Amino acid sequence: MVQELENVILEQNLVLHNYVEFTAFEIIDEGSVGIVYKSIWKNKLMVALKCLKIDSKPEEKEFRQFVREPFQSFRSACDIQMLIFEGKRETPVNGTPQQYVELYTICWDDSPEERPDIKKVLEHTNN
Repeated sequence: MVQELENVILEQNLVLHNYVEFTAFEIIDEGSVGIVYKSIWKNKLMVALKCLKIDSKPEEKEFRQFVREPFQSFRSACDIQMLIFEGKRETPVNGTPQQYVELYTICWDDSPEERPDIKKVLEHTNN
């Protein structure tokens, strides 16, 4: 798994930023599997950072509420991460508007260059 992650970084499919480039951390929200922070990157850009709680595990009920097909049969986040790495994605929830399904599907593209930037996401949601 470590080698696969290193390959993803080397192929520039994942951008790695040094932790010291971020300052002024402020908690935005906290859930059972992670904490979202507001921070300043390189002293100029406000960003949101999600940090996973590696040392804690959600209760079974919380895990089941969060996970949908095709991942419901898995018991660990690592198993799910491997499926996502292999290109598997959850099935849309019944009743989700098609424009949102299309939007989050293109946001899952393996190539970061193909994913829409926030301006395109806003245009898509406002149409």
